[in-house]
Formats: sequence, structure tokens, C-alpha cells
Amino acid sequence: MSSIENNYCPHCDPYRVPRSHRSDKIDVFFESITSWLPRPPVYLEKAVAVSLFKVLLGLSILQEKEISLFKENISNRTLLVATEAEKKGALVRIITFFTRPTNFFTIRYKDTKQIFEALPCADISSPSRIDIDDKAIFKKLLETYNFPYPKGQMCQTYTEAEKAANIIGFPVVVKPSSGSLSKHVSCNIINKEELTKAVDIVQMISGNFIVESHIPGEVYRIIVIDGHLVACAKRETAHVIGDGMHTISELINSKNADSRRRDIDDKNVTLHKIPVTEKTLEILKAKSYDLQTVLEKGVKIYVHDKVVLAAGADIHDVTDEVHPDIKKMFENVAERCGFWLIGFDFICTNISESYTIQPCGILEANSLPFIDMHHFPTTGKARNVAGILVDHYIHNHLVKVGQG
Repeated sequence: MSSIENNYCPHCDPYRVPRSHRSDKIDVFFESITSWLPRPPVYLEKAVAVSLFKVLLGLSILQEKEISLFKENISNRTLLVATEAEKKGALVRIITFFTRPTNFFTIRYKDTKQIFEALPCADISSPSRIDIDDKAIFKKLLETYNFPYPKGQMCQTYTEAEKAANIIGFPVVVKPSSGSLSKHVSCNIINKEELTKAVDIVQMISGNFIVESHIPGEVYRIIVIDGHLVACAKRETAHVIGDGMHTISELINSKNADSRRRDIDDKNVTLHKIPVTEKTLEILKAKSYDLQTVLEKGVKIYVHDKVVLAAGADIHDVTDEVHPDIKKMFENVAERCGFWLIGFDFICTNISESYTIQPCGILEANSLPFIDMHHFPTTGKARNVAGILVDHYIHNHLVKVGQG
């Protein structure tokens, strides 16, 4: 492994984040300073945001531009929405800041225009009932209504983490209180020695962290729109399957040759190539393999330890396999959250069985889910989530507001 590669943090794999974590440490500092300050109501935050947008647009500091001019800087989820909106007679444009693209857009339909972030699931001025992206708040909702979730608690020190693990019972998971993409997350921790390492890892980027029970199984992304489960995808960790003739390196290269897979830095892409990183070599070594090993026919080996798309994970559509009990549960959760579009991460052994007869848990919710994974599965049926989203938004939000 080159010295350049060694400059990057292995716990952020496959993302190339400097080991210094300078920006994360600054965030931790401000987190500790501001944690005691009262947070303004969500409606007040949004009122200020809308006023600021109007002022900046009036001064031409913010400008609306055609999406086609910035296609390489926009994620697939928004590009899909723009395409579907055009089919239905609506126009989506990107908002730029001093000519630089932002993550905010406008959608215009007939005489109505609204501003949204990433997805038109709500106008930025619309107040939210709760902040479902806050893991602690969302977990409290799940607890209140007795939905399945991994039991755990917020911690700041190793002593608190050890106490939490003793109460919950090993194995446990340690993860940052905020953020995503599985950065600095440690799973299946079975003893205090591993817990010590996990706390050291998470505290590199987060002053507050969560210790929760480890639930074995497959990880699923579920999308609910207007109270209906419309898509479910299983994400599978990056892997290759032996054919008895090619090396692991050659099998990875063959999989990466799929034209749908792109580099990790590309934004407007869903499937990514499998990167060979320090973590890949560690995983292979633990199984007495290396990149030049020829796998026997039918042998599957995982070459990363995170179920994230940037690490080359596969996407399998399983929408038609979801058990009715699970479907009803997530529609009920979405109703309790008060959002008409919501993405859930769920872990269970078998999505085709009732959640009542197997270990399972709702891991988190996302108000701006990456819906594109349902459009571009590696196996199974593509689901036009963007089309459903746009159709609902136009006919139940834009038109309604315009008529009002």
C-alpha cells in the first residue's frame, strides 16, 4: 500500500478522508460549545431560510440555472426527478451561488414555483412535525409506538459506553450520533477490548456517539410515499464469486467493467466500482487470501465490510417479496413521522417473513433518501420512485398551494 493511501483514514473506507480529520475535529469542538444552546423551532429556522433565499435571489447572488449545465455535479436522485418532472409539464432548475451549484432547486408547474433541497418532498418553508434525520429523536418515536429498533443509548465517554453495553448485552454496535455512510461505525463488538477500540475510533470524529444492540441480518432500504410502501431494495456488501479460473483481482476488474459502475467521486451515478483499499487487503488476509488467489467455482467472498454503494455494494430489488406485516409496519411508521416521503433502513433475516417472528430493527430514517438505487438495481425490477414522487408532489402540494 502506497504512502499516499496510508494518508487516508481506514475507518472512513472507501472514502478518502485525511487521517487528521481536521474538519471533523472542528465540528466536534463546535458541537461541544453549542450543545447547551437552545435550538430554535424548526418553523423559525425555515422562515429565516426562505427569507434569506428571497433576498439572495433578488440580489442575483443566487440564480436559477438549467440543470443540464451542471449535470456532473448533481446526484442521480435529483436528475431523475428533473426528468420525470419534465414529462409531467414541470420544470426543475438548479440554484447557483456565485455561479457555483448548490443542493437547492426550484420546481415550477404552471403558475406555481417552490424551492426544495435535493428532492421535492416539501417546500423548504414547510414546517416539519419532527426531525426524523436526528437518530435520537427518531429512536424515541420508535420506542413510543413500540416499533422494533436496536436498543441503545447516547454516550460521550468509554465509561458510559461500557455501562450501556453491560445493560444492552454484547454484541453491540458503536456509531457516531450523526452522519452516515458508515464512517467510523464498528459492528458486532463482542467484548470490552473491542469496545475500547470502537470508542477510540468513533471519538475521532464525534463527541457524542451511540451504543446499541447488534442485530444480525440483511440491510434493506424501504421507500414510503403517501402512506404506501413503493420500493424495497436489499444492499449487499461488495463481493466476487469464484469461477475456478480467475484471481480475485481479475474478478473485481471484471465486475468493475460493468458500464453502470463508475468511480467513487462521480456524483451522478448510483452503482460504483469496487475499490481495492487497505480494508480489502485486511479482509482477504484474514481469510488467508490475497488479490492473486484463484477462488474455487461458486465460492463467494466479500471484499469490503460496509454495505455502502460507494464501496461497490450490489442492489437487489425485493419489493414484491416484502411480507404484508412489514409493509404495514413501515406505512404506520411513516404516518407517525408525519412525512409523505420517507426512506428507512431496516435489518432483518428474511424480508419475506413477518417482523414479529424474527430478530429485526429499524435502523434510521431519511427525509431525503437516495431514491435512485431503486431505479438502477443490479438484480430485480427497476422501480420508478421518482415518477411516483413527482406525480404526488405536483398534484398534492404544488397545485394545492397554487390554488390557495
